[in-house]
Amino acid sequence: MWPFTARNAVADKQQARFVEKSAPSIFSALKNPKNQQDRYTVSKLLEILTVRELAPAMTASGKQKVILNCLTPGFCHSELMRDAPFPLNILAPVGKFILARTTEVGSRTLVSAAAASEDTHGMYLQDLKVKEPSRWVRSEEGKEVQKKVYKELLGILEGIAPGITKNI
Repeated sequence: MWPFTARNAVADKQQARFVEKSAPSIFSALKNPKNQQDRYTVSKLLEILTVRELAPAMTASGKQKVILNCLTPGFCHSELMRDAPFPLNILAPVGKFILARTTEVGSRTLVSAAAASEDTHGMYLQDLKVKEPSRWVRSEEGKEVQKKVYKELLGILEGIAPGITKNI
């Protein structure tokens, strides 16, 4: 598993191990200090799962006033790997030199998503195009985990600000 790209949830192969997916409480399991090296890829996967559930809920409520998308700028020159442990602290600069795009090129997808039309609502954008999420995200297991993540997240948000989910 190579953590250089945020494209993990779009590639045919899911790169996030996401061992917490079968825990009774996913968000509680994520507090475990084990598997911290997987947190970046899992955070991107959680974002995709949440948006895939939230976007249709926004549309169904009739309150949709924004277009909600996920995106990746791709692997860009940045400080993301600045605190990487060995051997990534050696390999990351080499990988960046060979593979990374400039932040300006990466930002084009952000600008594209900001200016996107309603038909992209709930979609994943990469390289200025709508892309399919990974096979796992689209699988039955992925859909079940997606619903579980969304339900847990809404419960957490309600615990923080009761009634907040009525705004969806």
